[in-house]
Amino acid sequence: MTVAAVWAANTGKSVGNIVCPTNGVAGMFFRVTTAGTTGSSEPSWTNIIGESVYDNNIVYEAFSSIFNDLSKINPTSVIELFTLELKEKLHYPENNLLVLTQYTDFILVQIK
Repeated sequence: MTVAAVWAANTGKSVGNIVCPTNGVAGMFFRVTTAGTTGSSEPSWTNIIGESVYDNNIVYEAFSSIFNDLSKINPTSVIELFTLELKEKLHYPENNLLVLTQYTDFILVQIK
């Protein structure tokens, strides 16, 4: 995993380094495509994915922090959001305590 570094003046950067602006441009990050040393003042960052930004002798390519994750989803996939409502007697025994625990990727349902 590549960690983004906040832009700093007169700093050497290698191809593939990830930089984020000091002012946080709408969730955008910038990948170094031409190595070099940053300038003495921060460049004008773009909010357009794929656009180049020039900083002294460095060239960055703009990308979104979530673009790579979203682009891996098959465009023919269907993502559905729904609410799950469990009914006593139908989904769990009467007079039992239902405990829902939410984790990052799933919800654990326990009947106690």
